[in-house]
Parts: sequence; C-alpha cells; structure tokens
Amino acid sequence: MDAPGRFRFLLSVVFAQLVFASLALLVLTAVDGCDTVTVGGRVAVKGSEPATWVALVETGNEEPEHPARTEYALVGPVADEIRSLHQGRHLVVRGRIVSEARGPGFPAELEVTEILSVGDEPAGR
Repeated sequence: MDAPGRFRFLLSVVFAQLVFASLALLVLTAVDGCDTVTVGGRVAVKGSEPATWVALVETGNEEPEHPARTEYALVGPVADEIRSLHQGRHLVVRGRIVSEARGPGFPAELEVTEILSVGDEPAGR
C-alpha cells in the first residue's frame, strides 16, 4: 500500500472511531437523563443504630384503605444535609435513582442533587 492510500485508510479508521464515540456518548447521555426524578414526601430516619438511613416517604393516596406509599433511601452529600436539617419536614427533591427497590425494607436509593422546596415544620415543634 502506498503512502497516500495508507493515509486515507488511517483517516477513515479515525473517522469511524469518532462517529462510534459520538454515538456512544449520545446514548449514555440519553440513558442518564431518563432516571432523573422529582419526588415529594416527608423525611424520616429509619432503621436502628448503627445502621440508620434517611428516607423520603412519598404518600400518593391519603385514603386509609389504599395507602400508596413509596419510600426512597436518600444517599449522597445532600442526603447528609437533609438528615441534619430537615427531619420530619415535607420536601420536594430532584435526584437520580442509583438502585431500584429490592423488596420490603430495601427501598430504591435516590441520590439527591437538589432540594426544590421545604414544607412545614417538623411535628412536635
């Protein structure tokens, strides 16, 4: 293969790799955007020492015979802030589901990226 032919071949290989990398980046960006959620609920600390965790308890239906409750275990740096400042309050947060629920006692984990609103004062204050 002569020098100009080799150059064209290498150029086509580099171009193909750039196209592949661009498509992979596009797919990963689309997938990452799909698991961002906005959730509202009351903050509670669950579990017993030393294995406690911060939960956001979302109540979808207030009727006693149909209590549609979803819990999220809050993780990440913003979860530490929520634990120390917002126990018992109603919050609306935005975040990313990092793991799905695995059954009772093992809720989905939500990495909170932003607190959108803080509701009422905790009960008993």
